[in-house]
Amino acid sequence: MKEAEKFCSSQEAEAVMENVRLYLRDESRSSMHVLGRAGSGKTSLMCKLVKDVMWEQEKGCVLVRIVGASKRSKTRVGLLRSICEQLRRAYGKEEEDGDISVLPLRDIVSYFRRAV
Repeated sequence: MKEAEKFCSSQEAEAVMENVRLYLRDESRSSMHVLGRAGSGKTSLMCKLVKDVMWEQEKGCVLVRIVGASKRSKTRVGLLRSICEQLRRAYGKEEEDGDISVLPLRDIVSYFRRAV
């Protein structure tokens, strides 16, 4: 978190963060992607934003994935499966939905669409 605080202390970073906060408060939004060169501060920015948003969030679930950071996040099915598993835990659906770790991609996509 110290790196996030260091990165996010510049005026430019604060402006970016404020734009993202406005986006997150917009009810009509879809998913958000953060793109940039290696070492440009994407992860630091997201860590700071997640920390801020989780304090503001009254309901719902904050899902964060840093693509490529783990073995599971390097494939489409692994990434989507981990998101579905987090949604299940967040909303207490683990027992009623059974084991989704063995589902093929098609079924994981269907599960995700129902979950959101």
